[in-house]
Amino acid sequence: PFNGLCDLLEHDFIDFLNPSYLIPQGRGLFNMRYSITFHHDFPVFVNDSHEVLCANYMDYYEEVLEKYTRRIKRFNEVMHSNKRVILIRGRYTVLE
Repeated sequence: PFNGLCDLLEHDFIDFLNPSYLIPQGRGLFNMRYSITFHHDFPVFVNDSHEVLCANYMDYYEEVLEKYTRRIKRFNEVMHSNKRVILIRGRYTVLE
């Protein structure tokens, strides 16, 4: 949600990947502080034609943390530069 995104930016990504705020939800991890779901960062398996988060998802935590640490650093560098920055947020809805 937009409010979670604003809160995340205002708090400079604090607790973005804090394991204390992450809970498994479907095929990803849900951050309870910001109401953000990580759908594509941790491995899944197919169970009865549904993708489900692997039980050992925390084995991949450090790799995901490193990836987002790099991305957040680049984001902050751009945001603190003298360049004009335009943020675009996309969202889609699956119609069934």
